[in-house]
Amino acid sequence: MEASKKFILKLADTYHCQIIEGNDTFFIIKWSWDYQQALAFQLEMVQLVRINREIKIFILCSHPHCFTMGRGLQKGKEVQQAGLIDFDWAQASKLCYPTHQIKRGGGITFHYPGQLIIYPIVNLGHGEFSVKSLINFLAQIVEEVLFKRGGGPLSHDRPLLGIWHKDKKLASIGFALEHFVTYHGLALNVLFDNTIFAELAKINPCGLGVDRYSTVEESFGNLVAFSSNKEKLIPILGDEIIAQIRERIS
Repeated sequence: MEASKKFILKLADTYHCQIIEGNDTFFIIKWSWDYQQALAFQLEMVQLVRINREIKIFILCSHPHCFTMGRGLQKGKEVQQAGLIDFDWAQASKLCYPTHQIKRGGGITFHYPGQLIIYPIVNLGHGEFSVKSLINFLAQIVEEVLFKRGGGPLSHDRPLLGIWHKDKKLASIGFALEHFVTYHGLALNVLFDNTIFAELAKINPCGLGVDRYSTVEESFGNLVAFSSNKEKLIPILGDEIIAQIRERIS
């Protein structure tokens, strides 16, 4: 365990990340993290957690503007009834931001600095979580943190993955598994960003029209109003999410 801890600390320092450590749980924090660098870090942690099954790593970050393309849209009768629209790769060259092909579930989606992203690196072979229970665990924590600040009602128990406020999607969820270790995760739209939302009309993120997406700022302006600098809301929410995870895991 000590060697693994040293490796995590060293790699986090190499990537200039903040780190919070518990017994077997580590939180890695970095805002506006280059997507490919963050993915490389995730994959390093996946290999470590594959061997050290008791270790759990939660990465909290945001990325510069970009798009990511998963393995494909959700399947199933109820999902088909939603009329999801698949992304046309012929449109990729027309996008203003880079597109990364990745291994998580789901279709094309988006990242931008106004998001709060949680990447859980957890070995399901340890027996504490399944994919479904890990999704529920993270979604419930995000929902409760927002609810305590006056945001709601929120739900994630729907055929279409995500965190929803009424008919608007506030967070996208898509995991990948490698040797029973999870990576990728949950992206919460906190602040409105006109440049990225203008691009969404070209891609139908997760198969949905741009009008189905919203942000914490748009849905619950009271959460943003408490601070003269609304960008501070993302790390504040991050701290509250970390506190909830630590309380429930320890």
